Amino acid sequence: MTPHSLALSRASGYQFLRMMIVQGITAETWPVVAQTGFWVGDPPDLDEAAAAHYNLFGMNLFPHAAVFLEEGGMVGGDAADAAVRLLERLGVPRTEPGGDHLAVFLGGLAFLCGAEADAREDGLEKVAHQMRHHQRILLNQGVAPWIWPFLAALSLQRDAFYRQIGRLTFDLIADHLGDGIDLPERMPLSLAAELLNDQATGLREIAGFLLTPSHSGWFLTREMIEGLARTIELPRGFGSREQTLINLLRAAAQYDLVPAVLDHLVEHLQKWADCYAGWIREMPILAPVIEIWERRLAQTHFLLRTMRPLVEEVSRSS
Repeated sequence: MTPHSLALSRASGYQFLRMMIVQGITAETWPVVAQTGFWVGDPPDLDEAAAAHYNLFGMNLFPHAAVFLEEGGMVGGDAADAAVRLLERLGVPRTEPGGDHLAVFLGGLAFLCGAEADAREDGLEKVAHQMRHHQRILLNQGVAPWIWPFLAALSLQRDAFYRQIGRLTFDLIADHLGDGIDLPERMPLSLAAELLNDQATGLREIAGFLLTPSHSGWFLTREMIEGLARTIELPRGFGSREQTLINLLRAAAQYDLVPAVLDHLVEHLQKWADCYAGWIREMPILAPVIEIWERRLAQTHFLLRTMRPLVEEVSRSS
């Protein structure tokens, strides 16, 4: 594949992924989806497809950098502001709201790859190299620091179509990072041992640690928490992800089922560990960025294996 055709292919791939993250399957995007072969069987019901897209990206797995990088694990904050500044510095137009939304990064990469292809077609090699350099900056500074736990979560979803979208996203980004990956800045590691030894730790602090990807290394969706409650037949109540997890832990202590809840969480964690390890075996060049999340996951494993007495104690006192 020539540099020109490679840039065109990448631009097309990123644009397709942007559409899937923003819209999913609609009357507008279905003809494109049908050509990919990702959808098996009869054409989808578009209302059901819209509902599935909203349930995934609107209610469970939020495609924002801040969710995975910020202390509170919420949309907005410094990560969103940094993304806006990065895109402006690279001259990338924003077509979606929310500067740290994955669709914005995918659209930016599509734009830069398209600009590279145009420059190569016109014989402007200096401009083409500049666009290639801008792609590397956007990948390394905007995408690589947070995309891995998002893609791991996507790979564990029940919806086979979006699992394939996640795999395509991994393949495209991983291959593109093969052009040059920068060593990430060291991110401080939140020690689970400190949480266990802090006398002020309660169920809210435990749930906060488990639900904050920058601490825990994973992302627990609302559906995953609700599914765990159903499996063990425990009430989880209503409310935010945090409140639902707090309710689940409190109920587990009340019914002497804390070990069962923690064992199920460890089983889920192992799927994440397998995902991260598999990616590193497949693309060793990604090790520096994925190992950051592996270390966080190891801390979470330690916490889950040692927190039973703490959960039972704070549940009795809350």
